[in-house]
Amino acid sequence: MAASEVPEQGAVDDRDTFLHSIRDLLSLRSSAQVGLSSYVSAPGIVQQISDLQSDLLNLQSELENTLPEDRSRSINELCTLIQNLQQLLFASSTTAQPILTPRALMKELDEMEKMNVKLSAAVEEVTLEQLKKTEIVKHHSQEVALQRRVFVDFFCNPDRLRNQVRELTARVRALQVS
Repeated sequence: MAASEVPEQGAVDDRDTFLHSIRDLLSLRSSAQVGLSSYVSAPGIVQQISDLQSDLLNLQSELENTLPEDRSRSINELCTLIQNLQQLLFASSTTAQPILTPRALMKELDEMEKMNVKLSAAVEEVTLEQLKKTEIVKHHSQEVALQRRVFVDFFCNPDRLRNQVRELTARVRALQVS
């Protein structure tokens, strides 16, 4: 017999705050269930408590059945993982080649090492050239200043650069004639 079908006998006095508080607590759980009365009676409260106790026992039984299954499944997965890791770890100690790095990976690592050596040589060459350029700049500051001026004029003031070229051409011709 459901709680809504319980005959409402033994009505509770409206001044009994304890039973009204119990009814309020029980109504929190059963508010989603349609058809339950909010009328307070001792048999109605007893029925709701009985329903709650039955639900609690069902949930406890379900928890006791599913928890060990999940626990044993998790333990089995962990044991399998540990065994796989042990095989990977100890298999490499019996061979010269580690099992974690297949041949293709080792070949690529060798190729990468060769490229790294070439890159290091190229970086060293560029560094040496830069040092040579720095030495030239230190000793030939006038030439460097002229180069910079020509570079700037080429992009910013091409007319001035043309005039300078004409002047230099005229000087060279004058020197060749004399």
